[in-house]
Amino acid sequence: MKSSNRLPPNFRDILLRPVTRSKILVIGCDSSGAIGPKRGDIIKVEGRILGKFTVRTALMEVMAVGAKPIIVACGLGAELKPTGESIIEGILSEIRKAGLDRSSVVVSTEKILIQFRLG
Repeated sequence: MKSSNRLPPNFRDILLRPVTRSKILVIGCDSSGAIGPKRGDIIKVEGRILGKFTVRTALMEVMAVGAKPIIVACGLGAELKPTGESIIEGILSEIRKAGLDRSSVVVSTEKILIQFRLG
């Protein structure tokens, strides 16, 4: 199978970008398609648990390369109430273990379309 030149070189979970000679910006991410409390989700799990494990994975990827997490950005494919709030509750619970607080988190939720499956 021929590799695609359309994908960025760091298209999987972690990005390292030099900022200065001695500092590197590290960005980690994770996703969780079709996992959650929605009717169409294939793997059923409550939002709080989904939030905890999704953010935990991204945080561990950042820490695995020796970086210290400072910001968490969450693009949730869910409405704010009730699903998004439950996911955010799990995220906030988990980030405290990494030494972060709620001021370190930015969240976007779905505002236009009704979601029957997450991810």
